[in-house]
Amino acid sequence: MFDDPSLRRVVLALSGAAVLLVALLIRPFWQALLVAAVLAAVLRPAMEWLAARIRRRRHIAAALITFALLLVVAVPLAILSRTAGFELRWAWYLSVASVTLQMLMSLFLLRREFRRKLEVAPMPAPAATSRRAMSSRWPA
Repeated sequence: MFDDPSLRRVVLALSGAAVLLVALLIRPFWQALLVAAVLAAVLRPAMEWLAARIRRRRHIAAALITFALLLVVAVPLAILSRTAGFELRWAWYLSVASVTLQMLMSLFLLRREFRRKLEVAPMPAPAATSRRAMSSRWPA
């Protein structure tokens, strides 16, 4: 595509500069992005289960999961923050407990779905075949 070596160097330099700028832009938010990615991965089975229950409306299921997560984390945190002697590490403990609860719920739902999907019907007994039918299939 780029036959000229100097053009290749310019494109490579511009690509490197773009990657550097994106890294600088993301740097202040990398922890929040990591937490968001973990929460999305942990809550996906619960969201899929809820979406199946409400006729495949995934946007409503995502909104309900988000609202439930806010209730589980933000409301107790707001209540705790008003108490005397509040320490910020309590927020960490609360978020870890919330994610652990969501993970256990997701594992339960995933296990239940695997049981449903992998349920195997019993195999019928093989039909009795005569010697003559067997000998006609394979030449001696």
